[in-house]
Amino acid sequence: MLRRFKRLLNRVYYLIESLLMRGTPFQVFLVVLVIFGISLVGGLALEVFRPGYRPDLAQSIWWAFLRLSDPGYLGDDSGTAPVVISTILTVAGYVVFLGSLVAIMTNRLNRLMEDLSAGLSPIFEEDHILIIGWNGRIHSLVEEIVHAEERVKRRLGRSSLPAVVVLTREFEPEMVQELQEKLDPSVRNECRLIVRAGNPLEAESLERVDFKRASSIILVSPYEQAANRHLADIQLVKILLSLKAETRGVDFDELPNIVLEIGNPSNKLLAERAGWAHKTEAIATEEFISRLVGHTLRNPGLSSVYNHLLTDTFGESIFLRHVDQLNLQGYTLRETVEFFDRAIPLGVLRASDDESAKEKRLRLLNLDARLRGEDELIVVAPKLDAIRTRVETTPVPSAGEEVFVEQTTEARPMRDDDEEQPEKRLMFVGWTHLLNPILRELADYDSYFHVTIVTDLPREDCRKRLRLDSDRMANIMVQCRQVAIDDPDAAEELRPEETDHIVLFSSELSDDPLMADAESIMAFQQFRQRLEQIEVTDADAPSFVIELNDEDNRDLFKFGAYHDVIMTQEINSHLLSQVGVRRALAWIYEELFTQEGPEIRLQSMKELLGGQTSASLTFRQLQERCLADDAVAIGVRHTEPQSDGRRVHLNPERDESMPLTEDDQVIVVT
Repeated sequence: MLRRFKRLLNRVYYLIESLLMRGTPFQVFLVVLVIFGISLVGGLALEVFRPGYRPDLAQSIWWAFLRLSDPGYLGDDSGTAPVVISTILTVAGYVVFLGSLVAIMTNRLNRLMEDLSAGLSPIFEEDHILIIGWNGRIHSLVEEIVHAEERVKRRLGRSSLPAVVVLTREFEPEMVQELQEKLDPSVRNECRLIVRAGNPLEAESLERVDFKRASSIILVSPYEQAANRHLADIQLVKILLSLKAETRGVDFDELPNIVLEIGNPSNKLLAERAGWAHKTEAIATEEFISRLVGHTLRNPGLSSVYNHLLTDTFGESIFLRHVDQLNLQGYTLRETVEFFDRAIPLGVLRASDDESAKEKRLRLLNLDARLRGEDELIVVAPKLDAIRTRVETTPVPSAGEEVFVEQTTEARPMRDDDEEQPEKRLMFVGWTHLLNPILRELADYDSYFHVTIVTDLPREDCRKRLRLDSDRMANIMVQCRQVAIDDPDAAEELRPEETDHIVLFSSELSDDPLMADAESIMAFQQFRQRLEQIEVTDADAPSFVIELNDEDNRDLFKFGAYHDVIMTQEINSHLLSQVGVRRALAWIYEELFTQEGPEIRLQSMKELLGGQTSASLTFRQLQERCLADDAVAIGVRHTEPQSDGRRVHLNPERDESMPLTEDDQVIVVT
């Protein structure tokens, strides 16, 4: 009998547990049953211990319910039995009626708040910028998007910046708070930032961020360690295929642009084919940064130009404006240079029905090409509103079909093995995944390089991580040295005075980017101290190239004219944000920052002035001299800081006289 009763209790307990686990409605239903049961028991007790206190049983049950639900009735009763029963019902009301309902509603509210903070609710936005993925550089990307506000609003025809939406797999509410804290206060106030959780391979998650109504989609790599970058490429291609599958039947013109960062350059075409044709652009950010480092080693000081054009810190950028809006139809690119006071034309993007053939559309430095109304002018300017002619222009009538002047690039002469080539001694400090692409970049140059790689890794590990192609890299000799750079005697052991260029990388062996910057700063100070101790002059000292993660650390490097700082995170974020707005910008960046074809260089003033030691010229006069050599001047780099504390001045005032020395340089596209 006892076992049966125990089993009955277990069945009741199981039934109650099942109801409680099925959600709030069932929990409330269970509480109602309990309240009804207590009211029934209280009414029966009143009928038994005080018959006739109420007219009938129904009135007794109602009496019990009132005492159960409202303690205010406790003083209305008289007699021992009614008072005792009423007191018990009132206490039970506190426990069951109020306690259980408050607990249920509180639990439900907590779950509702958790669901809302978990980023699982759908958004209702239009023309928003969607970022898929999360990594340690996400704050830099958001800042670059906000800095491109004018370009975004003009492109979308909006009066305000659209929302920035981030879709990430692993989401915690604390991530949003940390992201907000990293953002610049001006960006934080300007940007409407929305974060949602979800798997981008699932249709439900993609619909949650309303990806079909986005103006652009930016796919970022979730992996920051070099060992996992090949996995990132695979994952990004899978996301592209998911996006493509979910938009079947959608009007092609309504699809957003897609830009993604690819770790392996050989996957670029694969990724672009996996996405929407003519709307997907893959950027090999590692290869791009490697080109910048290689160009900087060839032209010390060139990184200052990159920091002006490839970040929004200094306010100069590359824009596209339609020729017919400027009334420049029929003019040549050479003629249009003098029409602007605050913008510098570099080329033209020819209108074409073939969106994929960039080589047929892009014309950089084609100075004698006639402009057409439907073409777009490529200019360097501080903002879009600055791109206007200083004089009234009228379109030049075009006689028949205008033929664009074809650009020809001379093939790079093959290196004669018997010819003595200059050898450059390079020292790379810190391990980074950029080492392999940089070595491949140097292999295409006509100089011989002796490269010393200084890391905390054992020599054998360093050699294994390097993918050296002895046939292709015949002009490079690589030496690995295991030296702890925090050792006070490291600088003396490495002998920086015997090196031409020293590159301080943000080491990936450090988990914290800020700590990696601190290591680079310490290494730089040790090398400088060593050079000062042995009294090496600035002319004989090696040039430094420093890779930094945090922009705030830039001011810690106040040194001579031929030392460079490259902000890798800012540059990568700038590329993604700008190309996300306008895909053709990727072609322009690629053309400007490759070894062959039109590129940015530093030309000595002595060479430009024909041997003069000093001169006082206006920038307009410098432009005329450069145009005579089929080059376009875009700025000046002074050896010494000017009155505003800056050495580099892009797009300076045209008619303001500038005192120049033979050591100053003109920044030209040639």
